[in-house]
Amino acid sequence: MEKEVLSFYSDLVGTATTKLNHMDIDVIRKGAQLIEASKASLIKPFSKKEVWDSLNNIADDKTPGLDGFSAKFFKSSWNIVKSDLFAAIHDFYQHNHILAAINYAVVSLIHKIHDVEYMKDLRPISCCTTMYKIL
Repeated sequence: MEKEVLSFYSDLVGTATTKLNHMDIDVIRKGAQLIEASKASLIKPFSKKEVWDSLNNIADDKTPGLDGFSAKFFKSSWNIVKSDLFAAIHDFYQHNHILAAINYAVVSLIHKIHDVEYMKDLRPISCCTTMYKIL
């Protein structure tokens, strides 16, 4: 099974290259552009309300990652965890670094049909941590 999974996904990923094509700046400049207000909104600091809203956009019954903490846990213990959660998210955006424990997912293969014979008969799902989903 392991060989089949590795073979299937290796073919989908592609190959490494030593030459990367550059972007054509003239084509980019001729394309649609964001107005200055929209550009500024992409880099503005986020609020605790935005973190709370992101958390509330995650259904309570979504599978938690390996840490075992679901969105329902974070919502029900919000008054206790909000400062630490906000600090961790702020740290990620300030330092462009994410803890390995947050950036970890388990991939599960779900049957599309009853009698699985090939990888195409399976659908992969990623069980990410709730912190990752919020980010």
